[in-house]
Amino acid sequence: MNFPTDFADEIANLFKSIHKTYHDYILSQVACHNFTVPQLMVLHELYHHPEITLTELSERVDLTKSTVCGIVNRLELHGAVKKVKVSEDRRIVRISLTEEVSAVQEKLDAIRKNYLAELFKNTDPEDLEKILYGFKLLNNVMKNFQPDEHCRFK
Repeated sequence: MNFPTDFADEIANLFKSIHKTYHDYILSQVACHNFTVPQLMVLHELYHHPEITLTELSERVDLTKSTVCGIVNRLELHGAVKKVKVSEDRRIVRISLTEEVSAVQEKLDAIRKNYLAELFKNTDPEDLEKILYGFKLLNNVMKNFQPDEHCRFK
């Protein structure tokens, strides 16, 4: 067994599987609203950070400003978000959720929170502590990792 490589492959596959399972569940809960994944990301950020600018929003969702602008424009056409120009500087536009979509996002936040609680409700407390410990350990390892400065793909 090639120690780090074999574990890296298995961890990467587990990441992918966990992400897909969680993602699919969340999407199934909002399927009737016909939102795309990037739209859901934007809606989530706007719910938690109302009245932010396009630049702030693009940084928060880690997408280009032009991509986020397109997403926001489509959401505005569907009545999901509203744009308000700042009176001091008319070039600055603040973006917020409409009341209707804010209520949907509130439900989705509750679904997200309840999903894991329901998922683990019959799990042994010791196993839950192990899972949490493993995630915390992985998080620390990833945060403390200092990659080589050299580009590996040339």
